[in-house]
Amino acid sequence: MLSPSKTRQATALALLLFCAACSTGDVVAPPHEQAGGSESGIGRLDPSHAFYYPADMLPVEDGRVLAETSIGEVREGQLRRYQAGRGAAGSLDDLIFDLLLVAECRERGLGAAAPLLARSAAAQRYLASGRKQESSGDRKQQRKFANDALRNNRIDALVRADRKIPEPAIRALFERRYGPGGRRLLLCQIFLSFKSSAEQLRAMGKPSDRAAAKIFTAARAEAICQQLQAGESFTSLLSESDHAATRAALADPETVASAGQLWDTELQRLGSRVTGAFPELDIGEVSGLLESRVGIHLFQVLRVKSTDFDEVEEQIQRELLHGPASESEVRDLRRSLARKYSQRVLR
Repeated sequence: MLSPSKTRQATALALLLFCAACSTGDVVAPPHEQAGGSESGIGRLDPSHAFYYPADMLPVEDGRVLAETSIGEVREGQLRRYQAGRGAAGSLDDLIFDLLLVAECRERGLGAAAPLLARSAAAQRYLASGRKQESSGDRKQQRKFANDALRNNRIDALVRADRKIPEPAIRALFERRYGPGGRRLLLCQIFLSFKSSAEQLRAMGKPSDRAAAKIFTAARAEAICQQLQAGESFTSLLSESDHAATRAALADPETVASAGQLWDTELQRLGSRVTGAFPELDIGEVSGLLESRVGIHLFQVLRVKSTDFDEVEEQIQRELLHGPASESEVRDLRRSLARKYSQRVLR
């Protein structure tokens, strides 16, 4: 975790570089980072502006041509610099891709601030990793972070420029976030874990295989239902829950009032057998016993919150438009650039 001083340093650096990048429409690297210049923490920016490589790397001859593209040749020396900067990730195909990213961004006037923002992102990521400066291994790691960010900044710029978000995608995120039809339920949960039941059985010297644990868990759940039917309140039985967060909340006077609470949209990982039980419940009602692969759940509805799609549609669309590129979008971009810029690998 970052200390307050390190957080301020990283934030200040990010703001400084971002403001510098946005102050002009044609942003270039600063003098110390111009192609062939040096930067102590990261290295040199290759003449292509496609990657950083070690500042102390001895000069290498361009050597033989490894590939030809419609934007120029790729030579052996450049690949060596690339591999020194990216390590095991430095294949010829990836170098060509990074070169094509630079060419496409320049042609479309996108990603001009990529080197500046990559350095900022690398600094923040490095500080967040908890590493201490300043060994050669640290510089190598910072350079890796910067090269990752350099590529991702350009990918994101190109993908976002062409991205179109269909309404079904907006609707799908709306349903995941705000519930079916915009209806979310605040629930209180008692969770009985098969694993915890098995541990209790072992402590009693009894068989604790999965079948035995499931039978014992069902018996515990039935006992809770009987107590509810006898007039016990749901919250008074939360101490029976095996959920670690619930037990921790119960032990803290500041969080005891919210112990066991969660939104129904947080339960999608448990499957439709669990999530499908809530639409018919009203405030104060308790679900039946619901079994998932990890245990048995019992819920009480505390509150219903409704959200209108029209109120949040624009916000969701912005999020989807400006989100990072997905793996499928990156694959599509690689194919698109390969078609646009002819290339021939000679080795």
